[in-house]
Amino acid sequence: MEILCAALRTNSRNSLFMIRDEESLAGIPDSFSFSFIDTQELSKLSLQRLKKELKKRFPNKTYSYKSKIVGVDTSTGLQKLRFNELDEFASVITKYYKERIEEFAPLVKEIVDNSAFQQNAFIQKKGSLLVGREKEISNIMEFATTGEKKCFLLIAEQGSGKSSLIAASVLQLSQKQIPCLYNFSSSTPGSTESLQVMLHFIQQLSAQLNKPSPENMTGYENILNVFHNLLKEICVEKKGFTIVLDAVNQFEDEAGQSCSWLPLPSDDLDIRYLISCTPDFGNGYSSINEKFQNQSEIMYLQGFTTEHRIKLVQLLFGRYNKKLDPEQLDLLVSSEGSSSPLWLALACEELRVFGVFERVTERIKELPSTIDSLISFILKRIITEDDTNKIEKTLCYLACSAHNLAEMELLHLLGDENGETLPMFQWVKIRRQIKPFLLNTGSENCEFYSFFHSSAKQVVFQTFLQEENKVKEHHKELGTYFLKHGANDYRTASAIVFHFKKSGMAEEIISFLRKDVRSQHISDVERSRIFSGLRCGNFIQPGNNPFKQPVHCCNICSLRAKSLSQKPLPSKDLCIVCGGFRPWKNNDTQAFLCQQHKQFTAPDTDKCYLCGRVIFLKQSAAMYEKCYCCTMCSVNKRCIALSRK
Repeated sequence: MEILCAALRTNSRNSLFMIRDEESLAGIPDSFSFSFIDTQELSKLSLQRLKKELKKRFPNKTYSYKSKIVGVDTSTGLQKLRFNELDEFASVITKYYKERIEEFAPLVKEIVDNSAFQQNAFIQKKGSLLVGREKEISNIMEFATTGEKKCFLLIAEQGSGKSSLIAASVLQLSQKQIPCLYNFSSSTPGSTESLQVMLHFIQQLSAQLNKPSPENMTGYENILNVFHNLLKEICVEKKGFTIVLDAVNQFEDEAGQSCSWLPLPSDDLDIRYLISCTPDFGNGYSSINEKFQNQSEIMYLQGFTTEHRIKLVQLLFGRYNKKLDPEQLDLLVSSEGSSSPLWLALACEELRVFGVFERVTERIKELPSTIDSLISFILKRIITEDDTNKIEKTLCYLACSAHNLAEMELLHLLGDENGETLPMFQWVKIRRQIKPFLLNTGSENCEFYSFFHSSAKQVVFQTFLQEENKVKEHHKELGTYFLKHGANDYRTASAIVFHFKKSGMAEEIISFLRKDVRSQHISDVERSRIFSGLRCGNFIQPGNNPFKQPVHCCNICSLRAKSLSQKPLPSKDLCIVCGGFRPWKNNDTQAFLCQQHKQFTAPDTDKCYLCGRVIFLKQSAAMYEKCYCCTMCSVNKRCIALSRK
């Protein structure tokens, strides 16, 4: 039926027909013959006619091939017939589909903004899955164009189609030429941190205003002011400007969750916000509601109606020219879990790849009714059938990854202990099996993979990463990989810090931030935050205090560059903690060690904090420099000693 519908009737340009030679089945075990050889006369005649029609209609796309049975494989717990001598078979298919792919999607050589590209790919994919929700879309568009309120808060359970609705809304805003900025959490590196989202928005706003993007911005407050000023400019130039934030509950910092970094709409700032979150957001939801007070409009997204469930099922199966019979369709959309679009999408994909047509109805009855249990059900089936023994490891790497992983990165990580990358044919099998759970975005001829929904990530942790040591081991492997092979960009730098932090490798974080040139992609604000998490927690009391010790460095170290960071400046001009530029020296920013970490030396001496050389404090000509912190590192008045464990 698939050949009739997808090829003979519609003349699919991408179809290729490989016909196995009859001699290839010589010696087939009796237990497998029913799966490969038709015994009914009508079936034999139908197959002969089909092969004849294919060769007649598609002479350049129909090939005969030979293979040889070599035995039965039971390594996965299931019995599968194994063939070899398939080199010609593989060569024909590879050549044909390379030609089709190059024709359909020629290589793009222009350099694009990777973050913007991935966000856009995320929107296109999510928005294309929206079925129904006409009323909700209408409400959102009315808010964006003529609404009196300034904040539209969409609240929905996980898997209810919240992101698809927001993505479709962004596409409609674009069609109606309503200016907007958008951020979809977990779609790109930095998309769950308010600081990185602000920096990305600043770049976007500068481009829209035809202004150069500000450089060397230091301090969270400074970046916040730049962002707010650019928003004021864009709102004067472009009326109805809207900022869209999807899934703010996934933000990692308090400012992101509470939206405190967003300026309030006013007479001087005509701006609208479209924000979504889950109902279990707790304090974050209260903070947003309190922030916007009477300026917000709230909508709770309801579950799918039966009509919309049927439409979505027909859409998903229709892509593959398949459909369920009325009884099966009714059974599926009557399930308790079918009110969730995510549950329906996963269920349809599981039924689509289910190989026994006669048992589809029974399979529908077996599907669990919650999203998490359905994902677990599917993953366990996939692991059972995995003959590469790499799928579980792939899922664990994706779950632990900072944001996403490139295809080549996964091939290296899944390779053997000798450094050989995973063969592409094995990766194709892995990717095909876990495709329903993957979000695939790409730019500059590179594919990036992450989980399509946060629920999949949660289930992987619950199923395969229950032990803390196993989680740390995967983070260590990821951090080490990026340290050895990562590119010179922000994505690599942030991934190294993230994974080493999760694996408890403080010494490696300090070494990277001070000695690796790639660490320059991390802003001074972010560096200060990272080092703050590594610092001793003891508070330094102000004034004369015998339990604190001033920090010094020798003249040689004070003049040496690249000791505290990769900035081409002498150490005496840098923060002794984070290595950021330090323009001022005063008592408020002087660096101290607490009683626990102070260096015990002879009277009137100290040790250089950087090299350990003895310093004589009462020489006629000072051979040392006092050490100071930057404004950000001096705020909390703590001991500057760093934990290296």
